[in-house]
Amino acid sequence: MKHFSIKPFLLFACLALAVPFLSAETRDLNFSGFTGVSVGWGMEVGITQGSDFRIQVTGDSRDLDELRVEKEGDVLTFSHKSRWGGWNRHGKLSVDIVMPALTSLDLSGGAEGTITMDVASKSFSADLSGGAELKGELRCRDVKLSLSGGAELHLSGQGGNLTIDGSGGSTCDTREFAVENVNSELSGGSTATINMNGELNADQSGGSEIIYYGNATLGRTDSSGGSRIRKGS
Repeated sequence: MKHFSIKPFLLFACLALAVPFLSAETRDLNFSGFTGVSVGWGMEVGITQGSDFRIQVTGDSRDLDELRVEKEGDVLTFSHKSRWGGWNRHGKLSVDIVMPALTSLDLSGGAEGTITMDVASKSFSADLSGGAELKGELRCRDVKLSLSGGAELHLSGQGGNLTIDGSGGSTCDTREFAVENVNSELSGGSTATINMNGELNADQSGGSEIIYYGNATLGRTDSSGGSRIRKGS
């Protein structure tokens, strides 16, 4: 009969891999009175609507110790304490926020966000950079979206007028987000897919593309460098 045994070095390696996950924890944060959120450093953030403010962060305990959270005016900012620091990378840090109204969101450095928000009487703006990604459902007034560095946005819901500024191969998908008028400026191979019922003004270059759905009227348009505007089917 053969007998199998775990080599000491293999057992040590398994334990070493398991320890970081065992040290994961969730902490509650006490902040209120903000309408904007800024997240970077590859963190994940989920924002939902509620009558009160509630914030929780989850991750490796050592990473949580290096997390800096500051309220600057109306914006709650999440960052690393060291400018050149990095997480232990045993799973991402995740942030869960419940708040009455979100009107601005800044995601950078590979951060990933999801939102569910109804602020029909307010405008909303999002700034995504460095491979950041945002998905969610939103109902608001006017919307301003800025995307760069391969950022991606996928939004559903309803808004008023939409302004898009996309560069560096970014992707803005608002096919399921119905709006009225659209002003778009795209460059560097960026793509915007929009659903509108108004006037489209577009300035695009460097192989960028706008695909529009709905009853759009073309206003001022300028395309160069292989860029194009087309109606979706």
